[in-house]
Amino acid sequence: MPASQIDLLVNVAASGSAKAVAFGGRYLMVATGTFSGATVKVQMLGPDGVTYVDVPSASLTAAGSAVVYLPWGCTVKGVISSGPPTGIYLSLYRMED
Repeated sequence: MPASQIDLLVNVAASGSAKAVAFGGRYLMVATGTFSGATVKVQMLGPDGVTYVDVPSASLTAAGSAVVYLPWGCTVKGVISSGPPTGIYLSLYRMED
């Protein structure tokens, strides 16, 4: 896996664990799998160091992609809600400006 790729969910049906983002900027969020009514999104650890908050424009209800912006040094995780999804993959790819 290249350093510019962060795998948040790999063939799962439930939310993933936290991952550090070394470089801030634009990322391409890509999700695939069988959603079955589920929502897959990226959340970022908030300033209190406890609460995760939704990253703007980082929510999908079907396989696809979206451009998201992440700050340097943040912590993110992939979250699945609703539906009975299967085989969900969610990755972030750093985009060069």
